[in-house]
Amino acid sequence: MTQFKKKILINSGLVGIILIVAMTCLYVVINKIDIINSEILGIKAQDNARLLQIEEYTSLSKDGEKSEEYIAAINKALPARDDLFVFRSQMEQLARKRNLRSGFSFGSETHGDEKTLGNASFNISVEGSLSSAISFIKDMENSGYLINLSRTSIIGSSDNASGRIDGLIFFKNE
Repeated sequence: MTQFKKKILINSGLVGIILIVAMTCLYVVINKIDIINSEILGIKAQDNARLLQIEEYTSLSKDGEKSEEYIAAINKALPARDDLFVFRSQMEQLARKRNLRSGFSFGSETHGDEKTLGNASFNISVEGSLSSAISFIKDMENSGYLINLSRTSIIGSSDNASGRIDGLIFFKNE
């Protein structure tokens, strides 16, 4: 019986060794699969991030096209200080369009800084019909310039009125 016990012990030992080797191999394979799975998930996350970046870039590209319109509107509404003479000529042209006689003058000026806009005071005197003077004020407000009308006064009758308009025009610092 000792020989039988020896064979059983040897066979049991071999089976145990084979099981240990198989379990070790299985453990290594499972760890390798986990590592590969983590790498795949990382690559997938990077791909998703890239897709989001592409979508954001596409959106920003479209917004960039739209922003050019807004920038143009802002640049029109905010002339450079040196371009204020264009504002004067446009206001005089609006007055002529309404058959008004007008006078225009600039007053004091305040320079802005990086965070604030500069501004220049102005006053316009107009003479003509009352309805034309009122329409002229509406035209000024719709002119596209960033202005603040601080005082308007119109006196006279429907055919013979005169008025004065005081305000500020804002400009960008360059």
